[in-house]
Amino acid sequence: MFNLYGNTEMYFGRGSRKNLVNILEKNDVKNILLVIGKNSVAHGIADMIYPYIDSEKYNIRMFNDIKPNPTIENVLEGIEVTKDFMPDIVITVGGGSVIDTAKAIAIVLTNPDKADIRSLNIVNSTKHKCIPIVALPTTCGTGTEVTQAFVITDDELKTKMCCLDVNTFPIIAIIDSELMDGMPNGLAASTGMDALTHAMEAFVCNNRNPISDMYALKAIKLIFTNIKEAVLDRDEYAKDEMALAQYLAGYSFANSGLGLVHAMAHQLGGMYDLAHGLCNAILLPYVMRFNGQVCSDRFRVILKELGTDVNGLANEEIIEILFKKINALNSLLGTDKKLGELGVKEEDLATMADNALKDSCIGANIIMPTKEEIIKLYKEAM
Repeated sequence: MFNLYGNTEMYFGRGSRKNLVNILEKNDVKNILLVIGKNSVAHGIADMIYPYIDSEKYNIRMFNDIKPNPTIENVLEGIEVTKDFMPDIVITVGGGSVIDTAKAIAIVLTNPDKADIRSLNIVNSTKHKCIPIVALPTTCGTGTEVTQAFVITDDELKTKMCCLDVNTFPIIAIIDSELMDGMPNGLAASTGMDALTHAMEAFVCNNRNPISDMYALKAIKLIFTNIKEAVLDRDEYAKDEMALAQYLAGYSFANSGLGLVHAMAHQLGGMYDLAHGLCNAILLPYVMRFNGQVCSDRFRVILKELGTDVNGLANEEIIEILFKKINALNSLLGTDKKLGELGVKEEDLATMADNALKDSCIGANIIMPTKEEIIKLYKEAM
């Protein structure tokens, strides 16, 4: 038995942002909260949205002071923007941090008892659906436009809260790859590896189901096939395929779960303010190798989908081949960093391991690791 969740509507393709016009009209909207990234404003993405939001027809308030790893204080600042202004809809344009912030704002507006943002760090903690959200991602990896997850940093505790609440699903996702064209190579690489992590963790996690498997496996193949051309060659077709892949990966983990890579990566972001996608890219091969001891059969399926002849190979060989494939992809994209290079200190590993064991993502991992095993994995990535 399993349940499926997702957007009510999804629009995909270059120029699909034009659907905003009809969306606003049919939902009888008067007040709009526009949650948008600073870079989207600075680099002209906002100008690509404004023609479809008539400022003379709607009352619009904007919040764009959003950090790359949004904090509790950041969310409270966004809520303050809505003072004396209850939006009928939230339009959010940006990367994962922006859309996550919009989710947190939108859910507190309809659940004022959750004004203590830490209280959201419990699975399905709210009673009421959030203000309806229309999400337009500008990066190609997080998949947050199709999930119930949003990640907020607790600065005081130096950790990230992975909040999971079905009341925060955006009602509509608009995957317009024209909005993603301006991504720098480094961002395109790290967010693409984020999407690969979503798909791989979803495919091997203990809550997987036939539908999530289908989406995850398709996403894995699309990413391995297209990420080089999308990131390094800026090929338009490959970028469109990556936009689709990251959505499929998001849909998959929204209906299965993630795992240890994310539980560990959240601590690196919380402790050191590191980019989430890059942390996932670094940790993915090591955690997959660790998980492989009990799910090499799932790795066989992945490798067959990628065109690898797995006949006659021992389980240990299967694990090593996938490990090398992920590492090769990191080397190709420039995401083959070491945690030590990024300032991670060994004296913090025990604290991060403790926090990873409390992270909401870890329960779906195919193996429940010990603290010592998590520390060892961090060290392997150092």
